[in-house]
Amino acid sequence: METHGKEAMEIGWLNSRIAEETIELVFVFNEQGEILFGNQTAADKLEYKKEELTAASLMQLFRQEFREGEAFDGTRLRDKSETAIYRKNSSCFPVGIRVFPGEEAGTFLLLAEDITERRDMNTRMIKLKKEEAENQKARSEFI
Repeated sequence: METHGKEAMEIGWLNSRIAEETIELVFVFNEQGEILFGNQTAADKLEYKKEELTAASLMQLFRQEFREGEAFDGTRLRDKSETAIYRKNSSCFPVGIRVFPGEEAGTFLLLAEDITERRDMNTRMIKLKKEEAENQKARSEFI
């Protein structure tokens, strides 16, 4: 029996290390939208101190998804793949999100990935394709 307890502790330690070291923003939240855990990456990207992050709510961070004064509805985030997340200073950036049931009843895991660079690259690619099409048209008209 003691081995299982030690293995569980080691798995718990490993999971916490992974959560802290990943480049994704990691949140554990409850059915009320209260943040129970936010990793250091989330705190840094959102310009919060780590202890301030757990005092915030998902409604503050994902304010574009919720109306002020209404109750938290986590299905709004579960049904999304991309949205905006807000920093402490009220600026925001786009994120891809995934929400999973947590290990404990009534908890959920949210993983958010900053997709700013991907969006910028897509915009540049669209612009380049448009310019290339215009160049092709100009060449064919010239010939």
